[in-house]
Amino acid sequence: MKNRFVILSLLFPFFAMAQEVAVTERGDSVVLYANGTWDYYDNYISGGEEIPEIPLNDKAFNKPENAGKKINGANNFYQVWYNEKSWKRIPPRRP
Repeated sequence: MKNRFVILSLLFPFFAMAQEVAVTERGDSVVLYANGTWDYYDNYISGGEEIPEIPLNDKAFNKPENAGKKINGANNFYQVWYNEKSWKRIPPRRP
């Protein structure tokens, strides 16, 4: 019993410095570090492999003629137009 206590007391600092995994409101898994910084969980488990660059789309996006309903995105950063006859919008649940 005494030996277990000694072993656990030696290992405790390592457990106290462990990172914490959390999920954001948008569903992203992140790793929270003790120094107040964070990183995406995918970067944490992949060993920090370099993420390939995603090319930008330089083509214009146009609203379809039959789209009569508009939804604004987060902070009005974007808009989504859709046809009410083809699509049914289900608003997100509020906590």
